[in-house]
Amino acid sequence: MSNSKPLVLVTGVTGFLGSHIVKLLLEQGFRVRGTARSGKVSSAREAYTQYKESYEVVPIDDLAGGDYTAALQGVGAIIHQAAPLPDREASTEDALNVSVEGNLNILRQGDKAGITKFVFASSWNTLGAERGARPTRVLTDQDWGTITREEAIAAGNPWLTYQAEKLLSERAVWDYVDQHPHIDATTVNPPFLYGPFAPGYRIPEPKLGALGSNAFMYPLLIPSAKPLEWCSRGVDVRDVAQAMINALSVPSNVGRKRMLLTAEWFSWKDAVEYIAVERPALKDRLSVAARDAEPVDFTPFDPSRAKEVLKVEFRPWQVTVLDTVDALVAWENDWKSKGLKFDPPF
Repeated sequence: MSNSKPLVLVTGVTGFLGSHIVKLLLEQGFRVRGTARSGKVSSAREAYTQYKESYEVVPIDDLAGGDYTAALQGVGAIIHQAAPLPDREASTEDALNVSVEGNLNILRQGDKAGITKFVFASSWNTLGAERGARPTRVLTDQDWGTITREEAIAAGNPWLTYQAEKLLSERAVWDYVDQHPHIDATTVNPPFLYGPFAPGYRIPEPKLGALGSNAFMYPLLIPSAKPLEWCSRGVDVRDVAQAMINALSVPSNVGRKRMLLTAEWFSWKDAVEYIAVERPALKDRLSVAARDAEPVDFTPFDPSRAKEVLKVEFRPWQVTVLDTVDALVAWENDWKSKGLKFDPPF
C-alpha cells in the first residue's frame, strides 16, 4: 500500500521546534524533506538514521534569497518555522527585511511549484501583548499588534525589533494569501517554547544561547539568578509541533487559520516550588528570587479556537517544567563528562 500522506518540507530542522516537528512527522508515517544550513546537514541526517527511507535533508543557507527549486520537488505541503537568528543582521532595517523575505521567499516559490498547503510559525508577540502589562482584556487570534517598521527602526531596541520582525513577517504571509486565495495557510502563534530536546537538536558547546528558549528557564537552576518573570508564559514545544502537523489536515473552509497556542500559564514561583518537591536533589540550587517573587499579572489569552480547529491538547505546565529541567541537567552532566565548563552569565 502506498503512503497517502504528502511529502512535507520542513525548514530549519536542526532548531528546537523544527527537530520536534521532524520527529513527530516521521513517527506518524510522513515522509519528510528538511532544510538546514550547509554545516548542519550531516548532523541533521544522522539524527534519524532509522528513517533513512522517509527522511532527507538539503542545504538552504539563505532564507530570504535561497533557491528552493530542488527542495520543493514532489512536496505536497510546507511547514516553515526557520527564522533568522537574532542579532545576525547589521541593522534593525536589515533584520526586518530578512525576516519578511524569509516568509515570502518560500511562499512564492512554493506557490510557483503548485503547493497550496502551508503552515508557518509566528509568535504571540504579533497579538500586541505587552511585557509585564496588567490585564485589560482577553487577547485572541483576532488581535494584532501596532508596532510599525519605522517605530522599530527608530527605537533600535532588540525586543521591539523582534516584535516587529514577527508582526511584519506574519502580516506579509496573510497579505500574500489574500491576493492568492487558492493558498491554504495556517499560522501558529505560541509564546515561549519549553520542553525536552528532540534527537535532531545538537548542543556541542556549553553556551546559554544554544539552549533555545529553554535558556529562559535555566536561571531557575541558579540560586543567585533572577529569571525574567514575563518569560514564564510558555507552552510545550511538543504540543506546538503537533499542532503544526495537525494543521496539515485541517480543511480550508474554517475561516482564517491564525492560531494562538497557549497552555495553562504559571509563574516561576510556581515552578521552583514544584521542582523542589518533585526533584529534591535540586532544591538547594533553585533561584531564590523566583522562590520569593511576588505574583505578576499578564494580559490573558484565549486559545480556544486553536483547540477547536487544530484539535491540540496542551500538556500540564508541571510536565513541561520537569521535562525541561531534566533535559537541562542532562546537558550539564554531558558537558561535565567531556570536561567542558558551563559558566552562564548570572
